[in-house]
Amino acid sequence: MNRYSPLAILRRNHLPIVSILGCISCLYILSQKDALNNRAAVGSNIGNQIDLLKRWNILDGEGARPAQVVPSVLDRKPQSAAGGGNIQNAGRDKSPEVGEHPVPVEAVAAPPVAQVEQQPIVPAQPPADAAAAAAGAADQGGPVVSYNDPERVKFPGYEQCAKVDFQPEHAMPLVALAAYMSSGDVIIRQRLQSATGIYTGTWNEAEAGYPRSKSGVFLGSTIDYKLGRTVMAKTQIAQPDHIVTYEGGAVLVIRNPQTMIIAEYMRRKREADRSKQPTSEDVAGWFQLPEWKTFFETEVGNWRAFAIQWITYAKRLIIVSYEYFIENPVPETTRIIVFLNVQQDDARISCSIQAYPRDHIDKTIEFDPYTDEMKAKIATFAREVNQTIITRGLRPLPGWKSTL
Repeated sequence: MNRYSPLAILRRNHLPIVSILGCISCLYILSQKDALNNRAAVGSNIGNQIDLLKRWNILDGEGARPAQVVPSVLDRKPQSAAGGGNIQNAGRDKSPEVGEHPVPVEAVAAPPVAQVEQQPIVPAQPPADAAAAAAGAADQGGPVVSYNDPERVKFPGYEQCAKVDFQPEHAMPLVALAAYMSSGDVIIRQRLQSATGIYTGTWNEAEAGYPRSKSGVFLGSTIDYKLGRTVMAKTQIAQPDHIVTYEGGAVLVIRNPQTMIIAEYMRRKREADRSKQPTSEDVAGWFQLPEWKTFFETEVGNWRAFAIQWITYAKRLIIVSYEYFIENPVPETTRIIVFLNVQQDDARISCSIQAYPRDHIDKTIEFDPYTDEMKAKIATFAREVNQTIITRGLRPLPGWKSTL
């Protein structure tokens, strides 16, 4: 055999060649192992993020304010006690069943927005006895009480979310509960007070004389909301110079405009004549009046402008669908608490929902008062609001079911 033939060379050098081939094989195997580990790590990270989003249903955050400027069509000014308020609490939550746009709001996925880590605010502990409570009230400029709410459902263990107090002055950032008229702010305030142990306030000084304020349910409405002693302050003003004063941002509550407009119209009609309980014939007649169409045109435009103004100018923002809050009370209440950066207490959250139960939207009419033209306008404005939400990088509105 020729000593230079391939076979002869292989025989003379088989050990080095085998060694080289073995090393190459080992390197290849190690590289594949590293690649698999990298893919597994990435997959695990994505899975964790997806699980987190699914668990909390959170896509909202502190998205940067968009550059566009939306001129306001709302010219209402914050009202003082002397000027009086035109928003009454009576009958605010006796609202019709949830309805649907003829063209449902598109559920477009929004990109997640980075969250800013902060230390949760721990509610101040109430004093141990009445004397200490009185002293604390004098020091802080207001009462420290456990209110007795006649609307609260009492059940074994309800006391764990019955104690609600003020924080020391300027202990809380100024956060707005921005909710247009008849949008469910009452139930949200009741649950959030019970879940956090901190009162909510209001921008409207006239509310100090409302029954819920005088009874102690919304005791935060009796003090200046700018003192920083409440977890958030209700407002129905949408002027940019008012919105930017809330350095802590806003919880913007958006209700289906179909049901919101009906609820507000009926509330005002009831308030106009409290001498009798309206019959179903009376209610049907209200929607045949010429003022119904005028009311609709005004309120659907105000609903759109209110939402777009807050979405545009709020420094921080979380969008809360009223219907979704009612249908998914635990995750939505938790979601708001996380945004408020208040210490989360799962037992109090559960207790607050039991204390103020509501698993449906009350239905008060059995007919559809909207024309096709009205429904088309509602659908158009709802899409505009939804697109503004998506532009800011927040979770879009859910679709709305119809029973009208």
